[in-house]
Amino acid sequence: MFVAIIDAVRQGIAARGIVGVTVDEGAEARVAQPVSGELGRIVFVPAPSPISFIPPTRIGDDASGRCQLWNTLFVFEVCFAGYDADAPTRDLAHKRRCYDLLELATQEIHRVYDGSYEWTSATWTDERKHGRHGAELVATLVLNIPLFSTPYPFAEPVPVPGAPKPVA
Repeated sequence: MFVAIIDAVRQGIAARGIVGVTVDEGAEARVAQPVSGELGRIVFVPAPSPISFIPPTRIGDDASGRCQLWNTLFVFEVCFAGYDADAPTRDLAHKRRCYDLLELATQEIHRVYDGSYEWTSATWTDERKHGRHGAELVATLVLNIPLFSTPYPFAEPVPVPGAPKPVA
């Protein structure tokens, strides 16, 4: 589920024809220097907080015959780094680009994710000002992921073209 959300944001940006925005994952990607011509970067970093398990929100089987076992609360720190090439010295212009990226990511997550999620907080960070350009907004995304008694059909591994076949 985590990878599918990140891929959906990446594909949504490409489908809209937006260029110069990179979607990445992991702490190393967050601290990487901007690439020439890059106008923004969205980086999903799993938060260091523990994963929480909560009781199910539904009791009994659903229409597909699945029974909900529990919910997992998974937390990401999502970093939105923005740069406005038309106003390289205006801090508010860079922050507007960050907010635009937050809006774009929220629309794409809403489009593909069936579970509930929430943005719980966000802070501006000045770390990018030391030898970097633009602004950075770090927002906390909490995904409420249900676990069912039977797996989702898309949870099965997808064969990779050219990969060896599994031994039976």
